[in-house]
Amino acid sequence: GISLKDARAAALELQIEAERGFDRVLAAQEAEKEREAKRNEQLPVRMVLQLYDDLHASKLKTRYDTMRALNEALQPYLDAPLESLTRADLQAFVDIKAQTAPIQANRTAAYLHKFSKFAWQRGYQSEHIAFGIEKPTKEKPRDRVLSLSELKKILQASYECGPIWGPLLRLLIFTAQRREQIGELTWGEVDFEKATITFGVERTKNNEWNHFVHMPEICIQELRRMYQVSEEKWGESGIRDRYIFTSTGTTPPSGYAKFKSRLDKLLGSDFEHWTFHDLRTGIATVMCERGADEGVVDRILNHAASTSAASAVARIYNRSKHMEVRRKIIEDWAEIVTEIELERYTTPDKEAPNNAEFPKLSLGKNS
Repeated sequence: GISLKDARAAALELQIEAERGFDRVLAAQEAEKEREAKRNEQLPVRMVLQLYDDLHASKLKTRYDTMRALNEALQPYLDAPLESLTRADLQAFVDIKAQTAPIQANRTAAYLHKFSKFAWQRGYQSEHIAFGIEKPTKEKPRDRVLSLSELKKILQASYECGPIWGPLLRLLIFTAQRREQIGELTWGEVDFEKATITFGVERTKNNEWNHFVHMPEICIQELRRMYQVSEEKWGESGIRDRYIFTSTGTTPPSGYAKFKSRLDKLLGSDFEHWTFHDLRTGIATVMCERGADEGVVDRILNHAASTSAASAVARIYNRSKHMEVRRKIIEDWAEIVTEIELERYTTPDKEAPNNAEFPKLSLGKNS
């Protein structure tokens, strides 16, 4: 406790302050008002999120996923000052997310880390609060390879997926391109005469060079029908910049998770878990097993080269050199995946020989 001497000193100090008109309680209230005013002057979370989108996320191919995850994580704090946000707030959301979606929780942790670093480096926040935030799940490399029969089953199921998701899934299967690239495809990227899709540098994962892929005739026919529908529904003006797979005319499709869930139900409970990215791995495996050149298949998938980057001249040369081979591989792949499974020829008294085989296709090889 306080000594008698200290108590007398404190009482004397209070008496002197009172004689001078100083009120400690009022002073404390005024100090709190000043601190509150300073907090109100700070940027709210919502405004910094918008700055992050404008200055950083808008340049990312993962912009939609990034901003959706950040808005979900920071929803309770959007109107609060950014400075009031704590590491515990962020970690709590990540931990809750991990209970139902562990991989997505890892992604969210990474998005929050980058957002926090952005805010701290620009002085919007006094510290990098997401530094050291823990990812709740240890991810393992995927080794799922879809078989040809599984790819055929997915293709068959696509015809029960409606006028947007069905064609989108079929184009993924026939071209082996990335989900985001096909999902955000515009009419200006499609060349019906050359039967190709061309992605600009800003639409490629490697950000090094335009990427093109051929389309088989089955895709050309379907896209031509969709083009006519798009013209009739949305008009011809600005059609080159319009998304192909859209229900609004102005935005690409969303709701991949719901679509995938519906597709999995069509495939049946005995169909092993898979992702859209597994389509690319499975298609590449089948093409290479049937004799396609691995290097050319890599170019179709637009995988980054493992060696040093080629010069501009070399890239143009290689593009021209392999164009016909790439076209043939895509065409042959379309024949393979749409080919009806041949059953063994049997008669009442005789079975087919054990060495019966499916037809061999050229897959880009000169015949």
